[in-house]
Amino acid sequence: MMAKAGQFNAKITAPGFDPTTVGLTAADVTAFTAAYNAAKAAYVDRSAAKETKKAKTTAFSGTGGLLDQLVAAWRDQANKIRVSAASDDTCVDLGVDRRKASPTPKAVPANPPGVTLDSLQPGIIRLRIYDTGSAGARARAANANGTQLAVVNGTAAVAANEADTVPTFLVQRSPATLDSTKMPGTVRIYARWQTQRGLFSPWSAPLTVHVA
Repeated sequence: MMAKAGQFNAKITAPGFDPTTVGLTAADVTAFTAAYNAAKAAYVDRSAAKETKKAKTTAFSGTGGLLDQLVAAWRDQANKIRVSAASDDTCVDLGVDRRKASPTPKAVPANPPGVTLDSLQPGIIRLRIYDTGSAGARARAANANGTQLAVVNGTAAVAANEADTVPTFLVQRSPATLDSTKMPGTVRIYARWQTQRGLFSPWSAPLTVHVA
């Protein structure tokens, strides 16, 4: 808009242009030129203000800016306070928490996951794994970072603790895809939650699958 207004103003004020030929008066031209110059000055001021704001924003919150410097200084002093002889109450009053020497471990899920057959194709078994205590179809138990699976030969009789006698593997998605090309005709699949600390929930009841 400002560019077009400038072009218009240049034409109506050009030497030799008679404004009366287009229905304007000399006063009209003077009034428009004054309005254009005022708007142009304000436009320049606004553009300068935007650049100033951008520079000030970068100085405050940009990478390595004043906010980062403040946080770094605050963190440094907080660490000094943590290892000082000050009491825990004094630290808390200053907003500084001391970490416990032995953090409380996260609870291991008390219940095993639910396991159902999602789909069965030649060479592929897809399992849906979910938290039985949640309404979510794919919900993972609190504090679990995945599910450990054990695949047992289902053509043999069920044995006590058989899930602990075969190799296991960790899956972190649901549905989970298993390669069944080297599995016997029937398998029993057990599942249990695993935490980041390598702790486990109980094993689930076996899911019997007739391999395609």
